[in-house]
Order: sequence, then C-alpha cells, then structure tokens
Amino acid sequence: ILACTPGTAVCEGQDALKLCKADGSGWTTIACAKGTACEAGGCKLQCKPGDDLGSDTVNDPAGASFPAVAALADDSWLVAGEWKPKGGKPHGLMARTDPAGKVIWKQAFEAGYEGAQLNDAAGAGQVLAAAGSLGPTSKSDGAMWLVRTNAAGTSFEHSKYSDPSDNPAIGWRALAMASDGTGGWFLAGVRYTANAPQ
Repeated sequence: ILACTPGTAVCEGQDALKLCKADGSGWTTIACAKGTACEAGGCKLQCKPGDDLGSDTVNDPAGASFPAVAALADDSWLVAGEWKPKGGKPHGLMARTDPAGKVIWKQAFEAGYEGAQLNDAAGAGQVLAAAGSLGPTSKSDGAMWLVRTNAAGTSFEHSKYSDPSDNPAIGWRALAMASDGTGGWFLAGVRYTANAPQ
C-alpha cells in the first residue's frame, strides 16, 4: 500500500513543502527559500521587484558547468550541463535549486559511454527533463540523450536515440527540447559526420 502518490507535492504550512518519494513509501520535506511561501504544492515567490532574495553558487562538484536553465512553475530552477571529473570521462549533470539558487538535489550520470553532456532543460508538471548527447560508441559518434526525473529527483529514466545506419562516423546531438503537452518530448539538434564541418 502506498503512503502517497509518487511525485505529488503538498504544502506543510507556509515554510515547507512535502514531495512524495518515487516509490510512494513516504514524503521528503523541503524548506521553502527566503522570500517564498508554500502555496498550492509549490514554494512561490512572495516578493516585490527589487527585493534581495540572496543567491547561491553550484560549485560542487568541481569541474561542473550548467549551460541549460529552466524556470519551473513553483519558482524553483532546473539546471543541466556537464561535469568533467579530473582524469575521467565527462558526465551529464542535472540539479534542481530553490528560487535563490540553493541546491535541492543534484545527480551526475556516467551512462557507460565515452562522454555525456546535457544541453537543455525543461519542466512539464511533475516531470523534469534534460536533453543532450552520449558518445562516442562503437555504432555512432554520438547519440541524442533524454533524461527524465520526478520533481523530487528520486527516480531517473534515460532514453537514447542514434542513427539507424550504425555508421561509427555519424552522430546525433540534442541541442533543444520542449514538452508536447501530453507527457512526451520534442528533441531538436544536429545529425553530423565526425571530423567534418557541421
């Protein structure tokens, strides 16, 4: 028997919200940031133009960069990018922050490829997603990559899309994404030949 519906968010007073865990076994409590109050299952900005809400910097892990940022309906942020560990392969990296930039959760993905990066991020209700590329592999120079998670960052799903020719010189890279409004995602990017002008 589930304690709650996975991905559901409810307020716990005005200062915090509760997110149902991915397995439905219980709740994770997240404090609302300065300048926000919980309202309708999300920490909403309660400020006037010019108010200083503070800020934070995502500097852990070292070597991380976040070129993709998406504003979410509850005024939090989804950021996505790449982490290059010293001496290791690049990893895809996703994080959700509160309105002031304080990290709520973050997750790095090695994904078993020679490299991974995320180039765009988006949210659709309780589903958050990022898109980028994986590769190279023995069958392609690169593949489009879609990562989906619940708002709590406790359950992740991956999908890979590559060229059907199995030509190791051909690659695909996702550069942008958008929700189709029905639970699916549109990915846009490039199909390229390795070591050729793109």
